[in-house]
Amino acid sequence: MFERFRLEAKKTREEAAFRLHIAVRTLYSYEKGHQLPPPEVVCGMAEVYSNPYIPRYYCENACPIGMAYGCPAQKETAPCGAA
Repeated sequence: MFERFRLEAKKTREEAAFRLHIAVRTLYSYEKGHQLPPPEVVCGMAEVYSNPYIPRYYCENACPIGMAYGCPAQKETAPCGAA
C-alpha cells in the first residue's frame, strides 16, 4: 500500500527516499512489506505524498496498537509532529 501511495503522488522511489531522508533500499523494504516503517516515516510520507490519509491507514492496518484497540477518530488524532 505504501508503494501505491507513492505512485499516486507521482514520485519515484529515489525522490521519495531522498525527501524522507531514508535509503532507497529501506523505502523498498517498507513498500514490499518486509519492514514496518516507523511512525515518523509514515508522517513524512503523508507530507511528501500530500496524502493525510496515510497515518490513518497505518494506524488501522499496520500499527499493532491501532489494530488491537482501534484508532482515535480523525478529529481527535494529533497531527503528525505534535507532541
